[in-house]
Amino acid sequence: MADVAGVLGRTAGGVVILLTLLAASLEALRGTRGLLLDPPPAALVTDLGQSEVDMTARIWIDSPRRREAVHALDGAVKAEEAAPTGAGVGLPYPTSQALLRDRNEEPHGDRPRRREAWPITGDEVPRPRSFVRKETRREWGSDHKAEERATRSSMP
Repeated sequence: MADVAGVLGRTAGGVVILLTLLAASLEALRGTRGLLLDPPPAALVTDLGQSEVDMTARIWIDSPRRREAVHALDGAVKAEEAAPTGAGVGLPYPTSQALLRDRNEEPHGDRPRRREAWPITGDEVPRPRSFVRKETRREWGSDHKAEERATRSSMP
């Protein structure tokens, strides 16, 4: 079990849950009609995500008929689907966090007043790009981007 913990980089509790999940999957495959027990089915963990465990199952069937092979695969997939809940193992739902900001609010460009503001390290607070652009346009005396567009459109 220590080798598994080292490979997975998980806590001992996580390894126990993973081994329980593998045992439940193998038991579900052994009980599926149409699958051979010799050689025995195998379940391999191929990837661990935040809210899922990707597994590959190796199963063997005796019949060369496509219809029976499809039915055996269908039974194996359904058994695999029910195995974690039958063993009492639940995986977390994927979660994400989205920060939505209204750009029309007054504190949008004022970093110290925004809730997610960057920590201020010195006396000077970095100004937002939109403020710097406005000041640059005032210094130039006009909208230099509009002038560039007009110059490009007049070129042949």
